[in-house]
Amino acid sequence: MDFKIIDNFLPEDEFEKIEKNLMGHMFPWFYTYKITESDKDQELPDFQYQFCHIFFGDHQITSNFFPLLEPVLTKLNAKALIRIKANCIPKTFKIVKHGFHTDMKNNRTAILFINTNDGFTEFKFGKIVESKRNRLIEFDSNLLHRGTTCTDKQTRVNINFNFFKN
Repeated sequence: MDFKIIDNFLPEDEFEKIEKNLMGHMFPWFYTYKITESDKDQELPDFQYQFCHIFFGDHQITSNFFPLLEPVLTKLNAKALIRIKANCIPKTFKIVKHGFHTDMKNNRTAILFINTNDGFTEFKFGKIVESKRNRLIEFDSNLLHRGTTCTDKQTRVNINFNFFKN
């Protein structure tokens, strides 16, 4: 299966730059009232929301924070970008699962976890990947997956990369 997990993906100094910005009080997050198209069918539909930051979309850089991600893009060997989106999902009283989905079709998806927490990413084929700081998962974008909330930290933060490889 076209799926890999890489712990300590970036050197610590490069990862800390991303972490300090995304976890800092000056980073701009924007409310998104849904996570997937099947939110209303999920358990606890009132908790199917998040805050996002789009770094790249509609064929252009959309964030002044984009340069922070250059070490990730280099290591991913990305040749063309489709979308880069950070997610900040607030803590809930119990783990809330979001709907299974694909971000985009027929490319690559990578998720970089910014903080360690008890949330996770689950794949329809049965694999569960725990949210661990500086862990990256890369996979075929056609694989159905879903995220969750967390209960042990204020937020669960990650960055989704949708791209084509060199």
